[in-house]
Amino acid sequence: MADSEKWPLTPEQTVNAIVAELRRPIRTVMEDAEAAARTVEGAMVDLTRAITLFRRCQRRVERQVDSLRWLPALLLEDEPALPKPVPRRLATAVSAVARSAPRVIVDLRRDLRVLAACGVLDCVLETLISACRHRAPEATITIHACPVDSTQPACPVHSPLSIMGHAILITISDDGPGIPRKIRPHLFQPLARATRMPPPLGTGLWLSRRLVRAHGGDLWLDERAPGATFLSIWPAAS
Repeated sequence: MADSEKWPLTPEQTVNAIVAELRRPIRTVMEDAEAAARTVEGAMVDLTRAITLFRRCQRRVERQVDSLRWLPALLLEDEPALPKPVPRRLATAVSAVARSAPRVIVDLRRDLRVLAACGVLDCVLETLISACRHRAPEATITIHACPVDSTQPACPVHSPLSIMGHAILITISDDGPGIPRKIRPHLFQPLARATRMPPPLGTGLWLSRRLVRAHGGDLWLDERAPGATFLSIWPAAS
């Protein structure tokens, strides 16, 4: 057996030996701490996503509630009186709706503004997107908008408009098979039982047309388009 007194350890060697003994558990603790940090970071990301989704749902509910406030007037009056419209940036409304709908292509100028009552424009956009999704869930939806002059003969008009002058034409279409001809006459009828179709094609389109017409515009289906294509005219904010 070796005599330990013949090989005394220097202070430096003693420190190195202690450090070597402590290095392994310290490394293990650091690895565990890094794993815990990654877990916390992942949980924070998931929590942030959950909060974002909740806020989007909350805004959608708020928009729906804003539009439903005028439902009694729409049901009982031929020409319901909505509150004074306010300028609404179309790009903002479309972005808010498109975030919750997959496969949506937006093609419009960011400076376009529409005069609409609070929450009405968003509700109509959501209804039209849902109508396209109802017949073609996997189709790609395109939202296009352009300024038009309602007094010009080239302006597409489906019914008499009370908008005089500048207006915004919004087109929402999909690349699906389109809407069957036997259903088209019933699209804008409330609770049309002959179609055996649930909402939004039962009441949503009828309500949306009433809302748009209450603003002086109109909403209709493009019969010539191969897919489901809805057009609506809104008063433009100067």
